[in-house]
Amino acid sequence: MADIHLYTDPNWLTPSGLDAVVQDITNNADAVITGPATPGSFPSGMSATHPMTIVVNGDLDMNGWRNTGYGLLVVTGTLHYDPDATWEGVVLVIGQGNFISTRGGDGQIDGAVFIAKTRDGAGNELPSSTGLGASSFSQTGPGTHVGQGINYNSCIARAAEGPITYKVIAFKEIPLPN
Repeated sequence: MADIHLYTDPNWLTPSGLDAVVQDITNNADAVITGPATPGSFPSGMSATHPMTIVVNGDLDMNGWRNTGYGLLVVTGTLHYDPDATWEGVVLVIGQGNFISTRGGDGQIDGAVFIAKTRDGAGNELPSSTGLGASSFSQTGPGTHVGQGINYNSCIARAAEGPITYKVIAFKEIPLPN
Protein backbone atom coordinates (compact mmCIF):
# COMPACT_ATOMS: atom_id res chain seq x y z
CA MET A 1 0.00 0.00 0.00
CA ALA A 2 1.37 3.40 -0.95
CA ASP A 3 1.83 6.04 1.69
CA ILE A 4 0.02 9.19 0.59
CA HIS A 5 1.12 12.57 1.95
CA LEU A 6 -0.97 15.65 1.31
CA TYR A 7 0.54 19.09 1.76
CA THR A 8 -1.22 21.06 4.44
CA ASP A 9 -0.07 24.50 5.49
CA PRO A 10 0.95 24.10 9.15
CA ASN A 11 -0.87 27.37 9.97
CA TRP A 12 -4.17 25.57 9.34
CA LEU A 13 -3.44 22.85 11.92
CA THR A 14 -3.27 24.77 15.22
CA PRO A 15 -5.46 27.33 16.99
CA SER A 16 -2.71 29.96 16.96
CA GLY A 17 -1.92 29.28 13.30
CA LEU A 18 -5.56 29.61 12.21
CA ASP A 19 -6.05 32.72 14.32
CA ALA A 20 -2.99 34.20 12.55
CA VAL A 21 -4.60 33.36 9.18
CA VAL A 22 -7.81 35.14 10.30
CA GLN A 23 -5.78 38.14 11.45
CA ASP A 24 -3.97 38.32 8.10
CA ILE A 25 -7.30 38.16 6.24
CA THR A 26 -8.74 40.83 8.58
CA ASN A 27 -5.80 43.15 7.89
CA ASN A 28 -6.53 42.97 4.15
CA ALA A 29 -10.35 42.76 4.19
CA ASP A 30 -12.71 45.02 2.24
CA ALA A 31 -14.92 45.22 5.35
CA VAL A 32 -14.49 44.30 9.01
CA ILE A 33 -17.79 44.18 10.89
CA THR A 34 -18.28 43.82 14.63
CA GLY A 35 -20.83 41.16 15.54
CA PRO A 36 -23.47 40.35 16.31
CA ALA A 37 -24.20 41.37 12.74
CA THR A 38 -26.56 40.80 9.84
CA PRO A 39 -25.88 40.99 6.09
CA GLY A 40 -27.37 44.49 6.24
CA SER A 41 -23.88 45.44 7.49
CA PHE A 42 -22.22 44.14 4.31
CA PRO A 43 -20.67 46.80 2.06
CA SER A 44 -22.52 47.78 -1.09
CA GLY A 45 -21.08 46.99 -4.48
CA MET A 46 -20.36 43.30 -3.90
CA SER A 47 -21.12 41.35 -7.09
CA ALA A 48 -19.93 38.45 -9.22
CA THR A 49 -17.52 40.81 -10.97
CA HIS A 50 -16.54 42.51 -7.70
CA PRO A 51 -16.20 39.85 -4.97
CA MET A 52 -15.22 41.10 -1.53
CA THR A 53 -13.47 39.89 1.59
CA ILE A 54 -15.76 40.40 4.58
CA VAL A 55 -14.76 39.58 8.16
CA VAL A 56 -17.36 39.45 10.93
CA ASN A 57 -15.75 39.55 14.38
CA GLY A 58 -18.44 37.71 16.28
CA ASP A 59 -21.76 36.17 15.28
CA LEU A 60 -23.43 36.62 11.89
CA ASP A 61 -27.17 36.02 11.50
CA MET A 62 -28.12 35.55 7.83
CA ASN A 63 -31.72 34.55 8.60
CA GLY A 64 -34.11 36.42 6.33
CA TRP A 65 -31.37 37.42 3.84
CA ARG A 66 -32.39 36.15 0.40
CA ASN A 67 -29.53 37.56 -1.64
CA THR A 68 -26.21 36.35 -3.04
CA GLY A 69 -22.81 37.17 -1.60
CA TYR A 70 -19.55 36.89 -3.51
CA GLY A 71 -15.99 36.40 -2.28
CA LEU A 72 -14.51 35.44 1.07
CA LEU A 73 -16.63 35.51 4.22
CA VAL A 74 -14.96 34.99 7.61
CA VAL A 75 -17.03 34.63 10.78
CA THR A 76 -15.24 34.32 14.15
CA GLY A 77 -18.39 33.55 16.14
CA THR A 78 -21.44 31.51 15.18
CA LEU A 79 -22.77 31.65 11.63
CA HIS A 80 -26.56 31.37 11.52
CA TYR A 81 -27.04 30.51 7.85
CA ASP A 82 -30.35 30.87 6.04
CA PRO A 83 -30.60 28.37 3.16
CA ASP A 84 -32.52 31.03 1.20
CA ALA A 85 -29.19 32.87 0.94
CA THR A 86 -26.54 32.00 -1.62
CA TRP A 87 -22.79 32.52 -1.25
CA GLU A 88 -20.44 32.24 -4.22
CA GLY A 89 -16.94 31.87 -2.76
CA VAL A 90 -15.36 30.69 0.45
CA VAL A 91 -16.91 30.73 3.92
CA LEU A 92 -14.53 30.37 6.88
CA VAL A 93 -16.07 29.94 10.34
CA ILE A 94 -12.93 30.10 12.49
CA GLY A 95 -13.03 30.97 16.17
CA GLN A 96 -16.13 29.56 17.84
CA GLY A 97 -16.49 27.17 14.90
CA ASN A 98 -20.30 26.96 14.81
CA PHE A 99 -22.35 26.79 11.59
CA ILE A 100 -26.10 26.55 12.29
CA SER A 101 -28.99 26.41 9.84
CA THR A 102 -32.52 25.86 11.13
CA ARG A 103 -34.66 27.08 8.25
CA GLY A 104 -35.71 25.88 4.83
CA GLY A 105 -34.79 27.57 1.60
CA ASP A 106 -33.62 27.38 -1.99
CA GLY A 107 -30.13 28.92 -1.74
CA GLN A 108 -26.74 27.27 -1.70
CA ILE A 109 -23.07 27.79 -1.06
CA ASP A 110 -20.88 27.34 -4.14
CA GLY A 111 -17.17 27.28 -3.43
CA ALA A 112 -15.94 25.94 -0.09
CA VAL A 113 -16.73 25.98 3.63
CA PHE A 114 -14.15 25.53 6.39
CA ILE A 115 -15.17 25.33 10.06
CA ALA A 116 -12.67 25.26 12.94
CA LYS A 117 -12.85 25.92 16.68
CA THR A 118 -9.82 27.89 17.85
CA ARG A 119 -11.35 29.64 20.87
CA ASP A 120 -13.21 28.59 23.99
CA GLY A 121 -16.59 30.00 25.07
CA ALA A 122 -14.88 32.93 26.85
CA GLY A 123 -13.00 33.86 23.67
CA ASN A 124 -9.60 32.59 24.82
CA GLU A 125 -7.41 30.89 22.25
CA LEU A 126 -7.24 27.14 22.75
CA PRO A 127 -3.77 25.84 23.65
CA SER A 128 -1.86 24.41 20.70
CA SER A 129 -1.05 21.36 22.82
CA THR A 130 -4.73 20.35 22.77
CA GLY A 131 -5.20 21.17 19.08
CA LEU A 132 -8.36 22.45 17.49
CA GLY A 133 -11.61 22.13 19.41
CA ALA A 134 -14.74 20.35 18.27
CA SER A 135 -16.41 22.50 15.61
CA SER A 136 -20.09 22.11 14.88
CA PHE A 137 -22.24 22.01 11.74
CA SER A 138 -26.00 21.69 12.06
CA GLN A 139 -28.60 21.93 9.31
CA THR A 140 -32.08 21.10 10.55
CA GLY A 141 -34.52 22.89 8.27
CA PRO A 142 -38.10 21.62 7.95
CA GLY A 143 -38.41 18.31 6.09
CA THR A 144 -35.94 17.86 3.27
CA HIS A 145 -36.18 21.50 2.16
CA VAL A 146 -32.84 22.75 3.56
CA GLY A 147 -31.45 24.50 0.49
CA GLN A 148 -29.40 23.17 -2.38
CA GLY A 149 -26.44 22.41 -0.16
CA ILE A 150 -22.77 23.21 -0.11
CA ASN A 151 -21.24 22.58 -3.50
CA TYR A 152 -17.45 22.46 -3.59
CA ASN A 153 -16.16 24.32 -6.62
CA SER A 154 -12.40 24.79 -6.90
CA CYS A 155 -12.71 27.52 -9.56
CA ILE A 156 -15.03 29.64 -7.41
CA ALA A 157 -12.92 28.95 -4.31
CA ARG A 158 -9.77 30.08 -6.13
CA ALA A 159 -11.51 33.20 -7.44
CA ALA A 160 -12.48 34.16 -3.87
CA GLU A 161 -8.77 34.44 -3.04
CA GLY A 162 -8.66 37.53 -5.24
CA PRO A 163 -6.52 38.29 -8.22
CA ILE A 164 -2.92 37.24 -8.10
CA THR A 165 -0.69 40.14 -9.00
CA TYR A 166 2.90 39.90 -10.10
CA LYS A 167 5.65 42.46 -9.94
CA VAL A 168 8.41 42.12 -12.53
CA ILE A 169 11.74 42.52 -10.78
CA ALA A 170 13.97 41.47 -13.69
CA PHE A 171 13.79 40.02 -17.15
CA LYS A 172 16.16 38.77 -19.82
CA GLU A 173 15.54 38.49 -23.54
CA ILE A 174 16.82 35.34 -25.16
CA PRO A 175 17.60 35.70 -28.85
CA LEU A 176 16.16 33.12 -31.20
CA PRO A 177 18.72 30.98 -33.06
CA ASN A 178 19.18 31.83 -36.77
